[in-house]
Amino acid sequence: MSAPSKAADVSTSTSAPNGSLATAQRSADEARSLYWAAQAQTNFDNGDPSLAYGLAIQANSMSNPPVQAQRTLNNIAYEPGPRSMFGEYLKDAVFTANWRYMFTISEQNEITMWDTATGKIIRHFVGPDEYLNNIVLSPDEHSLLSVGREGEMLVWDVETGKEIHRIVGNGLSSLADAKALFSPDGSKVVTFDNGSDITVPNISLWDVTTGQEVGRFPGSEPQFSPDGNLLLVVTGYNANTSGIEIWDTRTGQKVVDLKVSKQPIGSIYGAIFSPNSKRIVSYGDKLIWWDVKTGEEIQELVGHDPNVSVHNAVFSPDGKRLVTSDEGGGLIVWDTEYLAEEKRLNGFDTGVDVTFSADGRKMLTESAHYINYCADCATTISQSSNPKLLLWDTQFFSLIHDYSRRNFNINRGRFENVTIDRSQLSPNGEHVATLSEGAVTLWDTGNSQIIHNFTGQNPDLRMYGFDQSLHGTVYSPDRKNGLTISNPLSDVGKGVMTLYNLADNKILVSFSGHTKPIRSTAFSPDGKYIVSGTDYGEMILWDSSTGQIIRQFVGQKSDVMDVKFSPDGRTVVSATGDAYSGNPELILWDVATGREIRRFIGHDQSVRLYSVAFSPDGRTIVSAGSDDTVDGQYRVEPHSELILWDVASGIAIRHLIGHKGDIYTVAFSPDGQHILSGGGIVGGELELFLWDVASGAIVERYSGMTWGVRHVSFSDDGHSVLSIGDYVDELIIWRMDSIAETIQWVLDNRVVPSFSCEQRQFYNVTPLCVSGELPVLTPFPTAMPSPTTDLTLTTATLTPTVTSTIPTVTPSLTPTIPTATPTLTRTPTSSPPTLEAEASSTAAVNATNRAAIFQTATAVTYTPSPTFNPGNEAVIGSQRDQLEPPKWKVWRYHGTGGEVVTIRVTADKPSDNQNAEVLLYPYFVLHGPNGALLETVNGIVPGHEDESVLQNYVLPATGIYEIEVRSRGFTSGNYTLVIESQSIKTGTPTATSSPTPITPP
Repeated sequence: MSAPSKAADVSTSTSAPNGSLATAQRSADEARSLYWAAQAQTNFDNGDPSLAYGLAIQANSMSNPPVQAQRTLNNIAYEPGPRSMFGEYLKDAVFTANWRYMFTISEQNEITMWDTATGKIIRHFVGPDEYLNNIVLSPDEHSLLSVGREGEMLVWDVETGKEIHRIVGNGLSSLADAKALFSPDGSKVVTFDNGSDITVPNISLWDVTTGQEVGRFPGSEPQFSPDGNLLLVVTGYNANTSGIEIWDTRTGQKVVDLKVSKQPIGSIYGAIFSPNSKRIVSYGDKLIWWDVKTGEEIQELVGHDPNVSVHNAVFSPDGKRLVTSDEGGGLIVWDTEYLAEEKRLNGFDTGVDVTFSADGRKMLTESAHYINYCADCATTISQSSNPKLLLWDTQFFSLIHDYSRRNFNINRGRFENVTIDRSQLSPNGEHVATLSEGAVTLWDTGNSQIIHNFTGQNPDLRMYGFDQSLHGTVYSPDRKNGLTISNPLSDVGKGVMTLYNLADNKILVSFSGHTKPIRSTAFSPDGKYIVSGTDYGEMILWDSSTGQIIRQFVGQKSDVMDVKFSPDGRTVVSATGDAYSGNPELILWDVATGREIRRFIGHDQSVRLYSVAFSPDGRTIVSAGSDDTVDGQYRVEPHSELILWDVASGIAIRHLIGHKGDIYTVAFSPDGQHILSGGGIVGGELELFLWDVASGAIVERYSGMTWGVRHVSFSDDGHSVLSIGDYVDELIIWRMDSIAETIQWVLDNRVVPSFSCEQRQFYNVTPLCVSGELPVLTPFPTAMPSPTTDLTLTTATLTPTVTSTIPTVTPSLTPTIPTATPTLTRTPTSSPPTLEAEASSTAAVNATNRAAIFQTATAVTYTPSPTFNPGNEAVIGSQRDQLEPPKWKVWRYHGTGGEVVTIRVTADKPSDNQNAEVLLYPYFVLHGPNGALLETVNGIVPGHEDESVLQNYVLPATGIYEIEVRSRGFTSGNYTLVIESQSIKTGTPTATSSPTPITPP
């Protein structure tokens, strides 16, 4: 973060009348900003992240937005959210193991391979025009298997998209909805249809290499053992005939028939192998634990409602847990060692499908679409009334995120309460994919503000620009040496410090001289000196090269909890306090003489100071402490204090109010504009706050640590912050972005559609639509992830330093909504009269802001995919072409940032020749120079079904744009592409009427 731009002050440098006008304009802008921020948070909490992102960006589009608007954007930007959308009219999707690529089947039975990082189509798999049930990716990800009616399969080469060979089905017409399952080693595949007649041999086992059928058996719900040598099938169709058979996949012979030795177990709906292949769990009317080798029942697991059947069972990857769900909504986690119930998760009203991440740390639960089974026909008869899609942390089975409130309806362009047809959890647990309303939405599951999470590790933090390690080693200013503390096990004894070379771990100097345990240490800015403090007030200045004591600082009575050098190295500040009685002392010392310069008086005498820090210019000090004991007993709610001091006078500038628990650590940002403070867990929430120094307001609150924070610091460039956990080895590096950087990140990594006309009018986003037509200026494009984003990585690239937009005023934390702005109970009919005069200039400024944000996009040379017809270069005017799906047409247009274009795709009218092909419902997708998906134009207007139009669109950057022409009807035919261009729209604001544009990253 850097100092505010001088441009931010231009609007205030006016004459008195204009100054009054500017002040009034600023007040109006702030009121609208706070209103949009409040509505953004409300929509995010209500499960509509799409609208929330748009409103939060709108709230922060003014110069120096209010702190509350910034905080709202920060709060929602990096939370789990929709990352990208893919396709239309899709019915199945599978992913590679790293989720970098996705394969889908459309309702037109087209197989497509996508790059999930860029949203680009890599290739289409072109084959016979036939119905497809599902697709399966081989374990080595080299082959893709598509399954059609009656079990016919095509094996595709993933690299080329070409058909390798065909496996003819088993010829059973009953396999209308055949599915396939690869063996773990990929050498065999089984085809089946659970809805077919299971009294006849309807399950086929195939050799993938030869295409030959290895075996055929009657039954349903086939499952391979983890080693691939066994295949279990459920036999029978009611309580009297249900059973489980195990077949050898190498010989095709039955090897085990599970025997019921204790009592009738009723109908069996399915069964699964344990990860070690030694046990089987069957579920249905009863939940039974079986021995694979003997085929005998070991134990019935009792815990589900006996009046409903068990719907599903899943083992955790390590086999230590079994999760089962019943049709009444019961979800139980079992300990497989003791075969006992460990946890019961409530809140479901139907059966639940469960998926674990590969490491077992996350679990995705999806309410089944159906709840009641027909015992005699093995079909389903009633649907769930309250479907849920929830992500859980399996350590304590705490809820991470609820994806079921709303999902994106790609056909309507907004988030709605739509049915989730399928869901998947990525193996690394970082992404969830939902298939709903024919589109796949990819979600981030974690806190995207976390750049690195080193829990359980001890990385070298020097490479990330920090000055301390996980276990307390303090780095010298040149980052070549490390200083460690060695204290006696008891509270009585001498503390010793050791300086060692970080390159070879050789000891350079030992520091002996303290008579008490050491609490704190610090290097001087030039690295020549070290200051250390101990229990009972000892404080010594050392020569770092020799280990000799230079002098002692005498006069403190309590434990020296923290010491810091001033930036010029001439003074040292110490923070002390007693664990039981408080007695805080905040003292400034002269390094050259060891004399006390002044004391900072203002902390409550019951407070124990834990941390202190100098501002980068040395003029300000921040101190933190708390009173966490009463008569030696810990308080439930301690009294905490965070105070900003003027160094020259020793006077308290302000108290920073927000912490409710202990404050253990505090740090200034390198530019001095922010303070980071960390403490414990209060009410289940982490207290790790980012403060605006100028206003004293909390800008951001970080969450994600288990037991609180004992150390925080900023990186050298100020673009990330470090928090080290208390009691456990938790170490997290967080991104710290400016408002412009945060907006850019949201546009690059979240689904942010443009406002609709209804949304513009309801939330008073100017300019409003005219006669139902979207305005010239769209607020922002629908963005896809940056092409450089790799979903296999958990790290994020830090963005470059930009001009800070942190305000220098203190806004009210309670938004004051202007009386002319709409509420949720009514729809406004017009802009507030007091704001009409600014609408045009504000729109121009917003256009400039958006263009500035995207100026980092660079023109790239277009390389067409082998599955696309090579695109001609589109020019201003008309161009005609023929569309032949599935090869969509891609055009290239050289655009200029700020250029206003209208793009129109019109299909030819039907001719008198009834046999002539007609292009139905044409539409197009516009990609920006940086690969971002800007617009999907589905303009189906009654009477104009043959045309799609994007009117008066402002190009955000200079470069090559891709216009990808498609058809909803998946039909062929001729069309005309027309591009109209107007003059460049700069939207230069005036000094007195509009805010300064956001500085581009």
